[in-house]
Amino acid sequence: MMDTQRGGWFGSMSAGDPNVNVPVTSSQSGITSPYLNFDPAYIGAHTEGDFIFPEGASSQRGRFELAFSQIGGSVCLGASIGGLNGIYSGLKETSAAQLTGKVRRTQMLNFLTKQGASSAQTLGVIG
Repeated sequence: MMDTQRGGWFGSMSAGDPNVNVPVTSSQSGITSPYLNFDPAYIGAHTEGDFIFPEGASSQRGRFELAFSQIGGSVCLGASIGGLNGIYSGLKETSAAQLTGKVRRTQMLNFLTKQGASSAQTLGVIG
């Protein structure tokens, strides 16, 4: 039960408590993060890129960094193609077996996930 003497479910803190009213703006920039309780103006303006590179390294992506996006794209493409192929073969197989209701839905999901995962893995390895 809720205790009205102590302020409710979560103890004595409530919306009417003056200790809870923390300002969410600052005088400098007008923006303060209410979650981290700091003013982003202290960090300063970004003059360079957002990444830290080791000394002597180029600021361009290398072969392996580019390969990650290509592999990820291949996996997503394979999952899409495999999922569509799974839906097609699932419809064909469940219609031929004259399945209905929950059994047909389960078989359709099985076809979709198995074909999608298989094709995603295959194209991810090739890509």
